[in-house]
Amino acid sequence: MRNRIRNRRLRAGLALLGAGLLGVACGSGGSQTDGLVLNATGIWRGAESIAGTTITCVEVSVSNAIVDNSYTLYLNRVNAFPERTNPLGDPCGAYLGVENNLTELGMNVRTIDVRYEVVGSDIEIPSNEIATGFQIPSSSSTVATTSGQPNLVYAEMVAQFVPATVLNFLRERELQLPAMPYQMKAYARATGRSDAGKQYRSNEVGYTFTVDELFVED
Repeated sequence: MRNRIRNRRLRAGLALLGAGLLGVACGSGGSQTDGLVLNATGIWRGAESIAGTTITCVEVSVSNAIVDNSYTLYLNRVNAFPERTNPLGDPCGAYLGVENNLTELGMNVRTIDVRYEVVGSDIEIPSNEIATGFQIPSSSSTVATTSGQPNLVYAEMVAQFVPATVLNFLRERELQLPAMPYQMKAYARATGRSDAGKQYRSNEVGYTFTVDELFVED
């Protein structure tokens, strides 16, 4: 009887040990998706000035960045998003803020991955990978950057936040999508590699598109 009790206790102890080791193993890869290390701060835009056909954008920095989290996407008026020469294409917007919180190591941001979801739709919208390759200094760096913060970069997603291929998909699948206007959610995250060679994925940041068509009377 005592042996049976002793054996049960031994099996229970081994099970707990195994669970603990599994937890450690799973946790060891957590930094690869840790937004505290490679942090996406949001999607931003700069101030714009439009005079006739001339569009002037102010370069985005920590002192002037404007939150850019929603827009009306006119399928019949926009070729890609953002479209720098189109007043209807958020010409000065869609900058992803990417922050490197490693104290001593720089970060090479390799891609920005964007996925899309149409509310109320059963079809899957193709995702988009934006190749980047810019370097972000460490959080302890004193090197001046255009953002005004050494470890922060505002990455332009010109014509790539919603590329022409995705817009064409929405046009071609109109009958399989909700009636316009409908909402499409976009989720962006950065992937990078530290100077030590470790891979990281940032947190996701969301954006809401109202997809519609704009008709102007002659």
